[in-house]
Amino acid sequence: MSLALAVIAITLTCNETAEQEAMAAMVGFASRNLGKKVGDGQCADLPAEGLTSTNSKPFGTWPDYPDEGDYVWGRRTATLTAESHAGQLKPGEVLQFRDVVIVTKAGNAKFTFRAVHHTAVVESYEPSSGLVKILEQNSQGRAYVTRGTIDLNGLQAGTIWVYRPQPKSASSR
Repeated sequence: MSLALAVIAITLTCNETAEQEAMAAMVGFASRNLGKKVGDGQCADLPAEGLTSTNSKPFGTWPDYPDEGDYVWGRRTATLTAESHAGQLKPGEVLQFRDVVIVTKAGNAKFTFRAVHHTAVVESYEPSSGLVKILEQNSQGRAYVTRGTIDLNGLQAGTIWVYRPQPKSASSR
């Protein structure tokens, strides 16, 4: 019995390490492409090519969920909504936005981020402030990779699914 538990623990540790390496490689890929057009310049091209270049399971491995066009990028680790946006995002995770509205206030100014259907890569996350730095493309008319910031505390509507890239060697989970 203890040998079986040891094998399970080693397998989980290896998968977690492989996931961390895949996520670090995803951030590296997206960062190296800042200011460049990846693929056709669509938002989903950035993580799709990132998965391929980092030896992760490719885009299309998983069917869209919950509806067609809601892309799946690996193992889902969180679902963020206006009612429930607390979570622990990790650099290299992929965010899939659907009908999202984020409102941020700075002094007397109010900024609104809208994403009917968008995809981005987490560069960093500060849980105490709710700020997420993202790497994205095809945003604000720019068909190349840019860096942006979203404030999860201002999430008013929609859903953000959080996916962790899966290395090709990872067991199915």
